[in-house]
Amino acid sequence: MHTRNLILFMSITITLLLAGCGGKSITVKKPQSELTADKTKAYVILARPYMFMGSGAPNLNIIHFDNKNFKTDFVASLSPNERTIYPVKQGTNYFYITTHSGMNNITDNIQMINAKSGHTYYVFFAGNTQQSIPILYEEQRTDFVKSLKREKCSTTFLNRYLFEPAPDDEEKEAHLVPSFKKDLPITNYQSAIHVDISCQDGKVIEVQDTYQNHSLKELQQLPLVKPTPTAISDFNQDKKDYLSDLKTFYSVWIEKFNNVPATSSVYVDIKQIINTEEFKKYPKVQVMALKNNKIKDGITENITKSLQSEFHSSTYGKTVMLQYRVNLLSKGDAVGRFFTSNYITMGLASKTNQKKSSVIDISVFLKDVNNNLIGEIRISSLEDGGWYGLGAKGTPDTVIKTIAKYVKHNLIQD
Repeated sequence: MHTRNLILFMSITITLLLAGCGGKSITVKKPQSELTADKTKAYVILARPYMFMGSGAPNLNIIHFDNKNFKTDFVASLSPNERTIYPVKQGTNYFYITTHSGMNNITDNIQMINAKSGHTYYVFFAGNTQQSIPILYEEQRTDFVKSLKREKCSTTFLNRYLFEPAPDDEEKEAHLVPSFKKDLPITNYQSAIHVDISCQDGKVIEVQDTYQNHSLKELQQLPLVKPTPTAISDFNQDKKDYLSDLKTFYSVWIEKFNNVPATSSVYVDIKQIINTEEFKKYPKVQVMALKNNKIKDGITENITKSLQSEFHSSTYGKTVMLQYRVNLLSKGDAVGRFFTSNYITMGLASKTNQKKSSVIDISVFLKDVNNNLIGEIRISSLEDGGWYGLGAKGTPDTVIKTIAKYVKHNLIQD
């Protein structure tokens, strides 16, 4: 009898707790294919796949808004391990994400999506309750990362993708697939393309995307929800406060979006892979800056000199043309803005000393003497120290070293 009462009490308690935690959402029973069947619309699927956020993790309130008249529409209030589907019109769409929990809205973020009719876009939230950064999922990147596992762990492969030996990490080996050979050493590598790999016996045995660390299958398997009438009512009741917070935050966000594109650490997007088997090694490098009227000539002169000094001078053999364009260079707070082929995602990063840091975004084009494109990369980084936030010589040291390393390892004759 006591056991039965205890079970009944626990059932009622769990039901109340679930109602308290999940009372903002109800499960949608229709399949995703049915909900996204109208091809005249685009669809945004917002997912929160993280389980371990600590007890009492606040819901993420997601609001779709017009950045001209600030007309708002409540999308969902997501708990951990939930996703929702929201139809949008073709064009630029904005989503405001906030806990609105009286904690100075430290999780505030905005996600911009350029939507096309008939397309579905996934946004998942990375981080914890202190900083839930929205990341626009790219299936193309996932396919690329998966393809790395089919590669041989050769010097050519490591150089092509800027892999370097990673610091010793005992935990990393514990996450490897069970099939690895325990009697052979494992070498871990990391890269500025934000991918970690583990190699054994000349083969890549494990790949981890440190930027986009969820598969499409994982996101699709999350419970699909929609807001409850209570959640919508709560939003309408606090709508004035939400709107006030949104307008204030958007003015900060759009200024940084337009003026400060960078990552908190160097990020490399390899636009065109160098095929070292097709192109012979080049003993000479000629550096040339491509004009950007917004960048002072003195800055590009310093960058050109610094790049040229990284390479040995030679009077014989083929020449590779290293052309670069400084897309943007700015002082100020760091803004997480990652560059890949199809999208931009961003969120306010941690506080940065405005007087000692700057952000830089550079495109690099490697060509032969006939102007044929050999390779192309784009680098963005936060640079610390020195005049204008750059190195002692007024150059972005981290970016210079990364460009030089990429060219030396792939094209320069040893």
